[in-house]
This record gives sequence, C-alpha cells and structure tokens, in this order.
Amino acid sequence: MKNGQRTPAYMFFINLMALIVAYYLSILLHEWAHGTVAWLYGEKSSPFAVKYGGWFLMNADEQVDYSDLIQAGRGVAAALIGIAGSALSFFFLLASFIWLNKKSILRSPIKFTFVYWFLIINMIPMVQYLTVSTFSTEGDTGRFIHGLNISGWWIFVPGLCFISYALWRILTIEIIKAYAVMPVKTVLGRNLLLLLTLALIFWFIYSHGYNPLTDEGTNAPGKIYALISIALVPILFVLCNPLRTWVKKSGDNCFWQAGLDK
Repeated sequence: MKNGQRTPAYMFFINLMALIVAYYLSILLHEWAHGTVAWLYGEKSSPFAVKYGGWFLMNADEQVDYSDLIQAGRGVAAALIGIAGSALSFFFLLASFIWLNKKSILRSPIKFTFVYWFLIINMIPMVQYLTVSTFSTEGDTGRFIHGLNISGWWIFVPGLCFISYALWRILTIEIIKAYAVMPVKTVLGRNLLLLLTLALIFWFIYSHGYNPLTDEGTNAPGKIYALISIALVPILFVLCNPLRTWVKKSGDNCFWQAGLDK
C-alpha cells in the first residue's frame, strides 16, 4: 500500500468496516455454536435455527429452553449448549492474540485492523460471562453452572485471572502495536482508539437489551462487578494514555521485538 493511501479518512473507513465485519462474524459464530451443540443434542432442527434479532442482531439468542432440559434431568446437555458460544469466543480470543504476533499480519494494516477488532469483540463476552454475570442464573455461564450444579466460583476465579491477563496484553502490547500498524499517528486518534477499545470491552455488555444492574438473575456481587467494569473505563484510559512515557517506550519495544521498522 502506498503511503498516500493511508490517510486518516481511509484508515477510519477501514476501521469502521473491520469493526462491522468483526461484530457480525463474532455474534453469528457465537450463536451458531450454541445452535450446533443444541442440534447435536436433538434440540434444534438446524444449527442455524436461532433468533437473529434483525439486521443488527439485537437480542440474538439460541432460543433453547434450558429450564426444561434441566428439569428433564439433562443438565449436562444444558451446560454444554449454554457454554458453547463462550467457548468459541474464548478460542477466537486466543487465536487473535497469536495472529496479531505474526509478521504477515503486522505488515498489513488491513489484516491487522480486522484481527484487532475481532479480538476486542470476542473479549466482550469473556468479560461478561467470566466475571460480571458469572453468578447470574441466566447467560452462558449461568446455564453451564446450573446445568452441572456447580459453584460459580469455579468459573469466576480462573476467569478473572484470564481476563486480567488478556486485558493487560491488550493495553500494553496489542493496542500499542495498533497505533503504528494501522497507523494512528495523532494523539487525538490514539486517544479515540483507546477509548473505543475500553468502551467496547466494558460497556458493550449493556447493549442488546442486557443490563446486569437491573437483571433479576444477577445477585449483589454481580452488580458490584458491573459497577467496577463501568469505572474501569476512565481509570484505564488515564493509566494507559498514549502520552504516558511507558506507552511510548513500549511502542519502541514492540517493533524491535517484531523485527519491524517504525
């Protein structure tokens, strides 16, 4: 790609398209994962027989009656159907971390941009289901926990450790590479990228008709975690601001380790 093509308007368009594609692909594959396992258990006529919620996939849902499954003594089926979507999102999250470290991706702004937003979109359900709504009676982990009749702590503790690591990696490695690879050269542009990244990870869970603060299935600890997630956006925005010295030094280190020129 010629340098002249990498104008702010062009890269804004690329980011917008990559974000839209990553959004649709992630949600559809998440729901189809539920649908596939439900189909294998005979609960669906097709892996794709899910509720799509319109063109914007609002309130997309696998439409499985988990209560009936559990009452029928099929708790394992309910658990595996319920966790299938998050399990796939978890896999995509790990895969994205690996892809973002490949030189073929690092040398292509378009490829990097798509994988970056694919990573962020798949981080959203991880934060929701492994921390905020772990103890809810609804959602992927709620159905998994109730299907197997286990304590939510078996999900929350390792989930919190994983989320902490993933968040650390995104904010200290991946987004810093994004500033240069996409590229985002201005301070304003980098601030907007950081803010959008944090807002999607921690605030997007309040979309699609879901609000852990008012969800009847969420207990008091879950609502506390939800409030913490809201507060983390401005806190992390300040701590990880592109103007900070450690961010600038990390940018140099990222490119030196990858064998790329700035």
